[in-house]
Amino acid sequence: MAKDNFAESQTAYARVRETINELRAEYDQVSVNITAAETELAELPLAPVPAEDLKAGILEFIEASGRRYGADRVRGSIASFATGGMLGLSAEAGSFGKPLRFRDIDGAISGINPPMSWAQLLTPDGAHNDQVLYCFVADLVNEGLRRIMADMTPQELGYGTIHPNKIGTDRATRRAAITALEARLAELRIRKDDLAEKLRALGTAVK
Repeated sequence: MAKDNFAESQTAYARVRETINELRAEYDQVSVNITAAETELAELPLAPVPAEDLKAGILEFIEASGRRYGADRVRGSIASFATGGMLGLSAEAGSFGKPLRFRDIDGAISGINPPMSWAQLLTPDGAHNDQVLYCFVADLVNEGLRRIMADMTPQELGYGTIHPNKIGTDRATRRAAITALEARLAELRIRKDDLAEKLRALGTAVK
């Protein structure tokens, strides 16, 4: 009976060792795959985009910059104007923070109230800023930029300084690749944790 028990134990032990080896092999391979995916994910954003996609990105920058400027600067200056923040020396005690009175807004329109008539709503710091144009005439700005960039060569955009094989995919393709890699990494990490848990349950330490 003891001999039979020993034989069974040997068989069971061999199966456990075989299972451990299989799990360890898969765990190591998953770890390698994770490292490869992480490396690719880190490298994907670094290559320049093709020239035409860079041009499209510049136009998107104009539109996005104009929207941000409108939200961050113009809205605040309008609120300041409407609540007496630009009344200057003509302001009376207690007038700040309250809606403009008739004489204040009328004086601004007619020009008889200099501080209000000179109020800077679009460039509240008093400096010229192209983002004003981006915000209010973005279509015209973009059309002008399109005309200018239509004749621009890749060399003018700096592409003559790099080897063609250093140019990556366009932004849409790059975003899709990054999304796919992030999803793949998530799956690999879950599988790695599962394998590690199983290996530990079998008495095998893993990192």
